[in-house]
Amino acid sequence: VATARETYGCADMKPPLPRTVGLVGLGLMGSALTVRLLRAGFSVVGFDVDPRRLRSFGNSGGRPAGSAAEIALRCERILFSLPTTEAVESVLDQMRDTLRAGSILIDTTTGEPDCTAALGANLARKRWRYLDATIVGSSTETRAGRVIALVGGTRKTFLESKDILDSFAAQVFHVGRSARKGPAINAYHPPRLFAMQPPREQLAQAPAN
Repeated sequence: VATARETYGCADMKPPLPRTVGLVGLGLMGSALTVRLLRAGFSVVGFDVDPRRLRSFGNSGGRPAGSAAEIALRCERILFSLPTTEAVESVLDQMRDTLRAGSILIDTTTGEPDCTAALGANLARKRWRYLDATIVGSSTETRAGRVIALVGGTRKTFLESKDILDSFAAQVFHVGRSARKGPAINAYHPPRLFAMQPPREQLAQAPAN
């Protein structure tokens, strides 16, 4: 059974994880993730095809990169905040020569479940580690740290990414290999998620009579 914000004993302690995180996609959700990551003390290297977004990212304290390939060269853990799985695949194609084996790719993109599962399987064959991180909430809620993250992937990769996930999500759940399909995800359908939220958040989201 998945639990939120799990704690681990000394036996599970590992060397400190890199505090530099890559971020591809600096739109509404990407900029909200930037705020949370910077606030948590991460150094964020970001890229977007829109020069205006890249400038805004730099002005907010991020470190702009010249390309997605540069992010792969500089970062071992990379977040994707893109509109489609096809966009993620296109970016990965640009990264293929600089992305190191063992890199962790955290995908917050809204994609089709089957396409996302196929992408994760394909990346595993190339020795790149993939997490499908579904964010339950808006960019505004992400900026405030009030969202829930449903994360699919191996438990080892999940644990090695939890500091990143905790930076923007109030609750983080590991739901098995996929965050979008399979029996585990049924435990986190909208009514259950609604019930998990504090009463004030429930009231704010409740429909008016």
